[in-house]
Amino acid sequence: MSNLQHNQKVTAEHLGPLIRSPVVTRVPGHAFVKFHDNQSNPRMPQFGDVALVEVLEVSDPKIAEHVPGEFIDCEHAPLTSLTQQRIAFSSTDLYPGHLMLAVVGTRYALDYLEGVVPAKPVKEMDLFTYSGVVGEVVSRNSLKQNSTRVRVLGYFRNADDDIVNTVNYGANVSQEPFEMDGVKIIMITGGAMETGKTTSGSAITRALSLDPANHRVLAAKMTGCGTFRDPGSYSATGAERVLEYGAFGIPSTYTLEKNRVIGLFWQTCRLLLQEAGTSSDNRPITLVLEVSDGIGQRESWMLVSEPEIVNRVDHIVCAAADPLSADSGYRLLQRLGWGEKIVIAGRVGSHELSREEVRKLTGNYAVPFIDALPALNRNNPQTREIREVFLG
Repeated sequence: MSNLQHNQKVTAEHLGPLIRSPVVTRVPGHAFVKFHDNQSNPRMPQFGDVALVEVLEVSDPKIAEHVPGEFIDCEHAPLTSLTQQRIAFSSTDLYPGHLMLAVVGTRYALDYLEGVVPAKPVKEMDLFTYSGVVGEVVSRNSLKQNSTRVRVLGYFRNADDDIVNTVNYGANVSQEPFEMDGVKIIMITGGAMETGKTTSGSAITRALSLDPANHRVLAAKMTGCGTFRDPGSYSATGAERVLEYGAFGIPSTYTLEKNRVIGLFWQTCRLLLQEAGTSSDNRPITLVLEVSDGIGQRESWMLVSEPEIVNRVDHIVCAAADPLSADSGYRLLQRLGWGEKIVIAGRVGSHELSREEVRKLTGNYAVPFIDALPALNRNNPQTREIREVFLG
């Protein structure tokens, strides 16, 4: 149990021992000025609120991502540096009594749960992810355990006496569309969770970054809920810069308004290019942008069905687990106007028999495929295959 009292001044000694989830690292240490005790003065939680929580019952998840080290001054550090700090998390086992800096948010995960921001003051919440996003579970996959339960001990107030909220510390980057001359954009989507989206995007990043003297790869996870394992994969496979939606103060993207979701696309592209310093570097650039979950997920559908994005993106990769889902994804994307920009990936791309079934089902015998896992091997022929698909 924390020894912080209501309205007590918060010091570095209070924050230091806490499990600090990656979604909190956008907030500078000096923002935590006073403590608001939620047990004696419960308040209505808001999306993005930073909360001090105590683990009550451990179920799923059983571990938490923890970012060690000091808080970075986010007003002066590059956003990609903050992402690198979040990527450099460690994992810690959770036990009752552990204290964590968490963030109130949402989650949409077919394999796990649907979670929202509580609609009333609460003293307890559910832990949605390893990375410390908390809220209220409203539906759950029957094959999964209950969520780890946490007690909301309190929130924090800044120097203006406002509750510390990650949304207020997001990067101030325009959401308006802009020209990106000479920049190739590859969007990664798929049939559902665990169909190979990140693996496919990482393989593409690896293949295109093998010649850094002549080509630059920048990558981002545009939607999702808090976890930083996927951005870490892009960093490990050679992306020069990596971003995720947390750079804009967003702990999770489920339930965001459509204009905010579309704005994330343009913000992500703009910030990646700004921080890569493209003005004095003439090497070709490819942006690899991953969208979470499947095409039918709310925010994913907003992005892949937006005409301005369809027109601007050069390739869309559909990661599928089997030929039928590949066919369905292909036909949906065709209906949305993606045409010859579609590339099939995921498990279905790993065997010629699967590829042949997809060709028969779609009626397109020229649809390109990539086989991601072997391509992560530097000298594998599939690396050349990927470069030919996306670079010609």
